[in-house]
Formats: sequence, C-alpha cells, structure tokens
Amino acid sequence: MSKIYGVTVGTPINPARLEREMKPVKTVNGKTPDENGNVEIGGGNGGGAGTPGTPGKDGKDGLTPYIKDGYWWIGEENTNVKAEGKDGKDGKDGEDGYTPIKGVDYFDGQPGTPGRDGYTPVKGVDYFDGRDGAPGATGATGAAGYTPVKGVDYFTAADKAAIVQDVLAALPYYDGEVDISGGVSLISFTIAGTSYQAESGMTWEQWCNSNYNTYGYSTTNASYVDKNIEGRVAYICKSASGGFNNCVLGNGVIDANGVYYHYIHSSGSGN
Repeated sequence: MSKIYGVTVGTPINPARLEREMKPVKTVNGKTPDENGNVEIGGGNGGGAGTPGTPGKDGKDGLTPYIKDGYWWIGEENTNVKAEGKDGKDGKDGEDGYTPIKGVDYFDGQPGTPGRDGYTPVKGVDYFDGRDGAPGATGATGAAGYTPVKGVDYFTAADKAAIVQDVLAALPYYDGEVDISGGVSLISFTIAGTSYQAESGMTWEQWCNSNYNTYGYSTTNASYVDKNIEGRVAYICKSASGGFNNCVLGNGVIDANGVYYHYIHSSGSGN
C-alpha cells in the first residue's frame, strides 16, 4: 500500500493522527522530534538565548478530502474508505395486534324488527272522489267594458296603408326630376300603384336604407328588392308579367317616373 502525507491508503482516517503525521519530520542533532514536534537536546552547559530566527514562509494549503463514487478521495488518490455507512440489522418483529370482539367491536348484521304499517288515507278527509259540484248561482252583470276606438286604440293593416297614402298625398308631388333648394333633385315613381320619392341617381339599396322607403322594402348590393306581405315575399319588378329576370337589384338605379310592380314568387304572378 502507498502513503499520502503519512496516511496509509485504504485504512480509516483518524483526524488527529492525520494532522500529526502530515507535519514535516526532521532530525535535530541526530534526534527525531516527538509527536508534538519537540526535540530534547542533552549535554553541555547550555548556551544563552539564541537570536530569534526568521519567520518561515507560509506552507502550502493542504488537500481537503472529498467524496467521489461513494469513497473518500484526497487529491487524485482514492483512499478506498467508504463514505457511506453499512445497512443496519433488521428490527425485531412487533407484537400481535388487537383482535376485535364480536358484539363489542363488530356485529353479525342480522335483520332488524319489521316496521309498523303505514297510515291509510281517509276518503273525504285526506282525498276526494273529484265529482263535479252543483252549478253555482249566476253572478250579477258587470259594468260595460271600454270599447276600443278604431284609429285611436287600434289600426288594421288597411288603416296603416291608408295612413301611409295620406302622408304621401300630403307631400309635394314632383312630376319628373326637379331641382330644389340645397341642390337635391327628387324623382317620383310608383310600386304596385303606390307613389314614392327618391333622390336622383339613388340605387335601390340606398333608397331601402333611407327615409324615402316608407313601406319596409329591403335589399343588399346585388340582391333582389323585396318585402314580406302577409307571409309571402313580394319582389319589385319592372314588368307586370313578373319573372326574376325582370326584378330590380339593390345596385340598380331607380328610374324617374318609373312604374314598378310586385312579383309574388310563391304565386308566380305580378301585381
């Protein structure tokens, strides 16, 4: 085996011994220093005190042991001393556990005593047979109710259409294209016999989205102009004979003094 600073590799390390044996060993007058590094010098009468020597240089740092692969290492040398303790011995078996007692810690679970009969409902108290009773006496006649007034409390579809026509009749009528104050030119046209107005050059989509559209027509840029009338779709058509090829589109321009018709698709006829 080899030694590293006085320590035999492969044996357990005693820190005190390691510190002692790592001290440099010298002889003085042929004598070896003791374990504390002292040397007894015998003979002679003893001289006077010598001149203090020059302090020695600091020694090099010692190597710190470290653990690698489960062993203590010093520098590049493996001491072959395990840094882990051995597994301990198995413990003794424990004492037997408590045995439960029947009737104290547990029960056999036999069926219990049958319960009492439930309550039987009584006819005429808890329930009835549901037969109709005798008719009651006729009550006194109530006061006359309010009679709604047509045109005030309610309006029929015909009333609403008449109101629209009355409003349109009250508007100034322009026969053709006319310039008015502000530079706006209005034109007139009819749909299914009803007169409407629009600004000159206005498309059907612009008209549908304006206040000139007083009857609820709708469209998008390249779609037909239509309205739901009593559950059926009525399209605006240029010809009384109808047909989708004669229906106007949202991006089309409204004609001044134009005469247009309704084309009911479900019936296949124009109005």
